[in-house]
Parts: sequence; structure tokens; C-alpha cells
Amino acid sequence: MRFLRFAVPASLLLFTIFVLLLNLRENDCYERGSLTPPHGDTVSGEDGIFRRIIPETIAHPCPACGDCAHAVEILQNRRVFSIRDHDGWYKLFWAGDETYYWDDAPVFAASLRNATARDPRGTWTIRGRLGPSAHGAVPPHSCTPATGEFLLEYELVVSPSPLTEEPLGTGTPLPIPRTLDGFSFYPDVPHLPDILYFGWRLAWSRIPAVPCLCGKP
Repeated sequence: MRFLRFAVPASLLLFTIFVLLLNLRENDCYERGSLTPPHGDTVSGEDGIFRRIIPETIAHPCPACGDCAHAVEILQNRRVFSIRDHDGWYKLFWAGDETYYWDDAPVFAASLRNATARDPRGTWTIRGRLGPSAHGAVPPHSCTPATGEFLLEYELVVSPSPLTEEPLGTGTPLPIPRTLDGFSFYPDVPHLPDILYFGWRLAWSRIPAVPCLCGKP
């Protein structure tokens, strides 16, 4: 009994010290992360990856004017990244996962170095429409279809291998990629691969075909 009187408090003390050490070792830093998603447009039209999806002008064949070119007007351009911060069991009563959000890709990627980082995700929403045809007046004719107001939603792909770029395919009035490689990142931490590749895969799209009015009187 005397042994138990000392063993139980000693075990509790050792357990408490062990839990405190585990908490001290967990030094998470989710720099510039927000607990709420960013609002509004978050990507500049000058972003290099963006212009690989949506060029400044889009052309389609026309029997009267050759290539009928239209400037692209961007109505929405929003890119959001997120990471789930997973607390270990040693957090005890104050344990609870939190989700952090970014609109900056490099800062988001650097946050994956945290040992508690889980489920890296990203969504990219692009909405736009084509402006009038760029050429001057032409005689009335029937032009091939253009596209009306379109909506694209891409999802982030994080992989130890680069993503193979793949076009959406023929028969669409908007020539966009189905998948594209984005950027790479060297985490330099033991629990992650030597290099991570970030890319985008088309998750959903609405690309309506509408008549082009370039040859209407």
C-alpha cells in the first residue's frame, strides 16, 4: 500500500511532464493564415498560371474574317487554399482541429512544413465572358459559335509527382486546360517528400455555346 501511495502520484507527475513536453515540442506556425476564407477576388489577372488558363483574347474560326478574336472580360477570379491544423491527443481538453485559409500560394505551401498540417486543399473559381469581336465591320454572314458567360472551378492537386498537363478537348468554344501543373516546393522537413508539386484539375465548368454576332447586320 505504501508503494501505491507513492507510485500513483509519481505516475501522474510523469504523465503531466510528458504531456507538457509534447505540447512544448509542437511549435506550429501558420503564418498569415486566417480562420475565415478570404472574400472577393484574390488573384491578379497578371498571374502567370492564370494566363495559362484564360488568355487575354480567344479566337474561333470564322468563314468571313478568318479567326474571330474576342477580348476576355473577367468577372470573378478567386483562389483559396486551406489546411486543417490537427491537434494531437496530448492537447487534452483544449484539443480541436482548426482550418486556416490563404489566398497566397507560397505562404500556403510553406505552412505544410508544420507536423500538424493535414488535408491541403484549394479551389479556384474563374467567371468571365467574351467581349465583341475585335475586327471591323464585315458583310453579314453566319459565324461559328462563341461562348457566353462561363464559369470554371478548379481543385488543387498536391503530389510528389508533377501533374501532366491535359487540354479539355475539342468541341468546346473555350479552349481551357483540364489539368495543368502549377509550381513546385521543397519542404525540407523529414515528414514530407523532398519535393511537392502543386497543380490544378478542372472540377466543374459551365461553358455555354452562343452565336457569335460578328457578321450580323
